[in-house]
Amino acid sequence: MLSCSAASLAVRGRAGLLDMAILVGAFSGFLTMFAALGGRWTLSSQDLAVTVATFALFYAQYFALFILCGGATPGMRLCGLQMATFEGAEPTLQQLSWRCVGYLISGATLTLGFVWAVWDDDRLSWHDRISQTCLTVADPARREALREACAAGGVARH
Repeated sequence: MLSCSAASLAVRGRAGLLDMAILVGAFSGFLTMFAALGGRWTLSSQDLAVTVATFALFYAQYFALFILCGGATPGMRLCGLQMATFEGAEPTLQQLSWRCVGYLISGATLTLGFVWAVWDDDRLSWHDRISQTCLTVADPARREALREACAAGGVARH
């Protein structure tokens, strides 16, 4: 049984969509710079494979840097989420590292690892289970401050 209460799938999904928007925006900027500097891209299978591999590298770096160095991604922070162990404590560096590995596995399976939370009894994804961590709603004072910031900035409320 979990001591920490996982945030709702809707809030976690919103955080994931924000992270994906940031990631796709950064990757689009990279591709724009590539084209501006004379790079060419065609619909060949080789170009597609290189593009997918490059996006996978962006994906891995995004989650690894934000999770390992900051404990949360921008999407998680904007949605008022924080990470905790199943016992409710702050995760260790090893657990954060395993969470990053879990993100790669969850994403590499055509997002099945993320969608798994729909069927899981505790509403946890593969990376949650692998790392023994889950996303919870941040403390009430921080949550209210984030709601106000989201309302002022036009970001959807949770």
